[in-house]
Amino acid sequence: MPAIAANVGSDAGVRSAGSENRWLLTALNVASVLCFALWWWWMNRKSSALPENTSRALVPFDAAAESEWKARALAAEARADKAAALLKARLMPQLARWMMGELVQRLLHQRTDLMSSQQKAEAEVAELEQRLEKLHAPLEDRLKAYERRIAELEKELAAKGEENRELIKAKIDTARRKLASERAKGSVEWN
Repeated sequence: MPAIAANVGSDAGVRSAGSENRWLLTALNVASVLCFALWWWWMNRKSSALPENTSRALVPFDAAAESEWKARALAAEARADKAAALLKARLMPQLARWMMGELVQRLLHQRTDLMSSQQKAEAEVAELEQRLEKLHAPLEDRLKAYERRIAELEKELAAKGEENRELIKAKIDTARRKLASERAKGSVEWN
């Protein structure tokens, strides 16, 4: 319950702050309209203070003053062009040297970065080669062991083949003997 009462009190504070802000905003708007009106009145008063017969255009200079003014302007332009040419003549070689120095510095920095990258890559490749050698040696040993075992098994098979051939020959001989004895018995009985 106390939390609800605190919320109700804060809502009232927010409402009063909102109404104060509205009054302040209204007062600022009224003040800005008044300032604009005073400025408008002041500008109209200044333009109406000039007599009606006064022209607002500039009065032209006489020919001598105008030619003197033009001569000074042309002389100033000539001095500015001469200063720009001199500045260009003296500044360009220095600027070119500076830019060349900056270019060389950047190239050297890039070269050192590339060298360090290359060294890192070489170290990684060497490490990979070592790891592959470590893996390759046991594999090679296993392959040799398999090859030896295959050779042994082939020899055993060849030996077994000889034994089997002899056994088969012996079986054939026994079968022939039995056949011959059966034939011999059969011919005796038929007779």
